[in-house]
Amino acid sequence: SVSKKLNIVRHLIEEQCDILLLQETWLRPDLEITGDVSLQGCQYEYQRMDRASKKNKIGGGTMIWYRKGIQIIKQVRLNKDSGLYQLVVNTESGTKTCWIANTYLNRGSTKQIQLLFKRIVEIVPTDYMRNIFILGDMNVDLNNNTPQKNLITEISKSLGLRIVSTEENTRKSSKIDFGFVYKDSKVDAKHFTISSSTKVG
Repeated sequence: SVSKKLNIVRHLIEEQCDILLLQETWLRPDLEITGDVSLQGCQYEYQRMDRASKKNKIGGGTMIWYRKGIQIIKQVRLNKDSGLYQLVVNTESGTKTCWIANTYLNRGSTKQIQLLFKRIVEIVPTDYMRNIFILGDMNVDLNNNTPQKNLITEISKSLGLRIVSTEENTRKSSKIDFGFVYKDSKVDAKHFTISSSTKVG
């Protein structure tokens, strides 16, 4: 679980990233993050979205680490593992508001994809689709022409979004970790480090 691999988290945030998204954190509400005192004084805060499980089983879950000064003003659960966050960020050109969806689809099924985007559309105002970032482990392989890949392509286009992914595969021969941004956004894969090679789950 992430509680046993905080050294990886420390290494990643020392790279001076502003926001770090983790999937498959394997935490429950009754499990605290312990064992790494040095992280307690860092200039980052975090919010957990532990898996919602009636049997309280460990698995799945997501977490967002963000630099202090960035404010989360709204937090919504999208599914049993994923969270949607409205953030306020102070920049040189002024205060900006954006939405970040930290997603994990454990099966990458058609139903999971449809429900994920349905929830996002229900919550995020249409005007803010220009300022949304949807990132995570979708468990849909962009390297294979499957119904699920075609579905996310169609949905993203209908919402004015485009897929961003690295040139490299993210898990063996598959590319299942990627994101979505507004179609005219200047943001591209070079602005992200998208990988599951340093697994924390």
